[in-house]
Amino acid sequence: MKEKNDFQMEIPEDWEPDDTRIRQNLMEACEDAFRKRESYKRFGPAFVVLSGIVYLALIFGLNSKIEFLILWVITDLYTAALMIRAEYKFHKYQELLGMKDPGEETGFDESEEAETESGIPAQ
Repeated sequence: MKEKNDFQMEIPEDWEPDDTRIRQNLMEACEDAFRKRESYKRFGPAFVVLSGIVYLALIFGLNSKIEFLILWVITDLYTAALMIRAEYKFHKYQELLGMKDPGEETGFDESEEAETESGIPAQ
């Protein structure tokens, strides 16, 4: 018996996905997310500072101060959202692939671990 999915395609009963191809596609997506993450980390803060300087020059140079202030805030929020999204996607792919970022610290040291396990603060 053949089933139909949402796209009205017939799927044979003995069909199984190719795990190596799926993992390879996930690895490629993870590498792409890593490249975007690194470029956003490198150029994102510089863009925020540069756009701030440009918008401040426009605010003090022209009469429409409120409009440029609103555009400046929108630009900063959009840039921050892009950086957060890139970080989230990269960590999501790492989670799916069972990988961990080698340069990332957990922020959780041994004394905090001992405190949480026993319930008594470590001294």
